[in-house]
Formats: sequence, C-alpha cells, structure tokens
Amino acid sequence: MRQKLIWMAIVFGAVFYILAFFVGEDTWVGEKLRLSPINDGLSNSINVVATMALGLGVINLFYVHGGNVLKRKEGWPLSIVVFATFGIVFTFMIWEKGIEATESALQARTQSALAAYRAAAEIKEPVARDQAFGALSADQMAMVREYYAYNSTYHFKPRTFYLESFINPLAATVMALLGFYITYAAYRAFRVRSLEATVMMISATIMILGTDPVGEWLSDGLNRLIGVDPGGVTLLDLPFWADFDNRVMMSGMQRGLWIGISIAIMAASLRILLGLEKGVIEVRSSGD
Repeated sequence: MRQKLIWMAIVFGAVFYILAFFVGEDTWVGEKLRLSPINDGLSNSINVVATMALGLGVINLFYVHGGNVLKRKEGWPLSIVVFATFGIVFTFMIWEKGIEATESALQARTQSALAAYRAAAEIKEPVARDQAFGALSADQMAMVREYYAYNSTYHFKPRTFYLESFINPLAATVMALLGFYITYAAYRAFRVRSLEATVMMISATIMILGTDPVGEWLSDGLNRLIGVDPGGVTLLDLPFWADFDNRVMMSGMQRGLWIGISIAIMAASLRILLGLEKGVIEVRSSGD
C-alpha cells in the first residue's frame, strides 16, 4: 500500500507539472483547472520537505561526527574540524543577518528623507534647487547625512570574508590538485590502439598546445622553419585549430551529449511513472 501511495504521489506531481508546462497557469484552461493554487500548494510542500531534509542533515552531521569524537574512531580530529567549521559558518551567518537587519532599519528610517533630498538634487535650475534644499528640515538632513556616512564607512561582511578567504582558496586548491590527478591518470590510462584513440590523442595534443603560450611559440618556429609567413592562419597554427576544435567540434559533441542525456532522462522518468523503477518506490520490510 505504501508503495502505491509513493507511486501515486510521484505520478500526480509529474502529471501536474507536465500539464502546467503545456497548458499554462494563466490560460483559460489553467484557471479552470486551478493550476496556480495547486502550484502554490506544491511549492509550499516542497519547501517544507526541503526544510525537514536540511534539519535531518544537521542532526545526522552531529550524530555521526559526535560518535566519532566520543568513541575516538580513526580520524576523529577531523570531526572536531567539522564542528569548528560548522560553528564558524553559523556564527558568520548570524553576524551577517544582524548587519543586514541594521542596514534595512536604517534604509527604512531614512527612506522619505532620501527621496526628498534626491528629488531636490535632480532639479537643474540652481535657484529652485537651493530653495528645495532649504525646504528640507534639520531632521531630514541629519537622516541623509547618517545614511551616506554609514554607506561610506567600511563594514565587515562575514559571508564575503568567509567566501573570499576560505572557500575560494580551498576550491582553487582542490581544482588544481584535481587537474594534476586527471592529467596523470589520463597519461597512464591512454593508449593509442585504434583510429578513435588516435583522433582523441591528436585533438588533446592540439588543445593542450594551442591553449598554452608554448603552442604559439612552437607554431611560429615551425612556420619560420618551412618558410611560411607566421602572421596568417596556416596548417601549423595551433592556437587557431585549438579554438576551432573548442568552438566547432566541441559544440557538436556537447549537443550530442545533451541529446543523449535528455533521452536517458525521459526514459528514466517514463519508467518511474509506469512504476517499473522499483528502487524509487521500494519500501523495505523493516519500514525504512
């Protein structure tokens, strides 16, 4: 029974979004079918489920890494690093929220005074502009000065500091290391044993040399060696052919890849809608 309920929920959601896509919520049919209220209800349900999943993830994080620390499992100091990172990020979020609340309160308090000041500043006639500025009260001018003084002062942004000082350097380091690992693995695994492998090797060589200054120097040297003007496009112009491979050949490959992915997604979705993909709706005997 539970499998049928899960399957019905999946089918109902899929059919609704397919119908809303082809019919439209603002059309006459969409209004008759009340697609917009149903979409609002589904969106709220998705938000509730996503919030529950987020809370469950936090609980699982503390459960797993807390057990590692208490039982002194292998690598338990890394679990302490996880807790410290979680605490720092959470503190930065609360700090950023307080800063945003202060800025919002200042903007709401000075909104009317700023509007009057900017309206006076837009007047082109000097005498009328001076009269408009003179009509502003002392409280309004004080609010304007407070607003511009706050915006001209440096304010520490915890989220920006965390992203620029921690996340971006770590991401760049991981990507750099990953590039070395991929290059080394490709060097060890790649073998020119067929026509397709030969084409791949030639394409990879052109891309590596053509996107590097070494390829440009090599192209100029070979062109001078055979007596060809290095200023124009030649058969030995590696940067040109690397750009051609990237813009023309790669675009065709990417289109074919996305077509294959789209067909696979449609096939998997159809299997789920027909109840053939048991792994999605399967309920274990233990009730998990």
